[in-house]
Amino acid sequence: MKKKVLFFVMAFVMSALLIPNVYAEGVVVAKIGSDEYSTLQQAVNAVKSGETITLVANTNEDITIAADKKFTLDLGTYTLTNVSSHTIVNNGDLTITGDGTIDNISHEKAALTNKGTVTVLSGTFTRSREAGSAPNNSGGNSWYVIDNNGANAVLTFKGGKVINTSKFSSLIRNLEAKLFVEEGTFENDFIVLKNDDNGTMEISGGKVSAKGSQGSAVQNWGKFALSGGELNAAEGSVAIYASSWDDRYTSTTTIVDGTVNGNVYIARDGNYAGAAPEVAITGGDVIGTIKLEKGGKLEVVAGNIDGSINADSTATVKTSGGTYTSEPSEDMVPDGYKVFDNEDGTYTIAKPVNITFNANGNEEGVEVPAGSILTEEELEELKEALMAELEGTNIRFDGFFRDENFEEEFDFSKPFDADTTIYLKLSEVLEREGEKENPNTSDVNMALILGALLIGGAGLGFTLKNRKFN
Repeated sequence: MKKKVLFFVMAFVMSALLIPNVYAEGVVVAKIGSDEYSTLQQAVNAVKSGETITLVANTNEDITIAADKKFTLDLGTYTLTNVSSHTIVNNGDLTITGDGTIDNISHEKAALTNKGTVTVLSGTFTRSREAGSAPNNSGGNSWYVIDNNGANAVLTFKGGKVINTSKFSSLIRNLEAKLFVEEGTFENDFIVLKNDDNGTMEISGGKVSAKGSQGSAVQNWGKFALSGGELNAAEGSVAIYASSWDDRYTSTTTIVDGTVNGNVYIARDGNYAGAAPEVAITGGDVIGTIKLEKGGKLEVVAGNIDGSINADSTATVKTSGGTYTSEPSEDMVPDGYKVFDNEDGTYTIAKPVNITFNANGNEEGVEVPAGSILTEEELEELKEALMAELEGTNIRFDGFFRDENFEEEFDFSKPFDADTTIYLKLSEVLEREGEKENPNTSDVNMALILGALLIGGAGLGFTLKNRKFN
């Protein structure tokens, strides 16, 4: 009898213990096709290469993805929040999509730590309990939202959002890894994208926005290239902070295209006296002051600089191109180049070339920046200006030519890259004798007409000043 009672007691206890598990397994958190899983980690463990895991409910888990896994995580409209560690640690090949959120609420933990390959198509990453209130105050709960870490880590954004309000931690750290931003929104009240030691970062689209007196849209200690998108700085932050601190790591920043809305700061860190950070601007728009200190190096080849360049005695600045709203100092301009006043509040640095107009041996010239191009509209304006100067004479303008025999018409669609002579074909119009080529223009002051055309604010001397150069 005692054994029978004991059997029933044990059966009851086992049944009671199993009830929570049965209940937990009844909650579906994720699906792979029609297969249902009570935890996202179970789905991750079961997923096969190329499959998609769809989140179908909010869940609190710390997820680890093995190196041999390759799949898509569709967040749907749900939120994945951590328990006590990083929300997702990825060692495999992960694609993230959907309109949901990956959140982290723990100190020194990330919403995503990537050691493998991650491609973000959509979704939001954040730290909803972020408490960092100042660069020296973590508030007991602060860290990167995303930590892209290690030589095998590749993180690509084709969309999505990464948003935080930290004044203590960077939004994304890219350490010895590769980070590519094609699209997306990135916002923080401190450093947004920190390209750390041996990091490679390329931005070709998207919007990166920083706030705060010690913040920066991009802080670069590695290799960084901007070829599109926007970098925005507000409330005392800078758009780009380019620095170096150790000879083991090279700091290079290249601006090829895109918009930099804010100041740029270029300098070695602290008392470090090794290799200086280097910034090259070959295109795009920088709307702000560029400040160089402590050995910082800058070269501007092209692009638009809407602001001043301020450099201390240790810095190096070379400007062999570009358009500026503040006139560059002569010591920034290399030999063989000059500063052109565009008479519209901007200045252009370029090699000067001479364009000479020849009209029956009368010559007048104008110096323009190498690479200048006339549009078809501007060419028509030039022709109209010339004919207006000839009005009232018996001389007719018949076109521009490359040779004095008027055999090859001049092609204005090509840039002026070298000293060039342009020949004007003129015809003398006589009332009774008809028309005669190569007229005797002794009674017409062609030098005066050409001078008025080139220097008097009309024609070539005017239109070239407003051109964008190659």
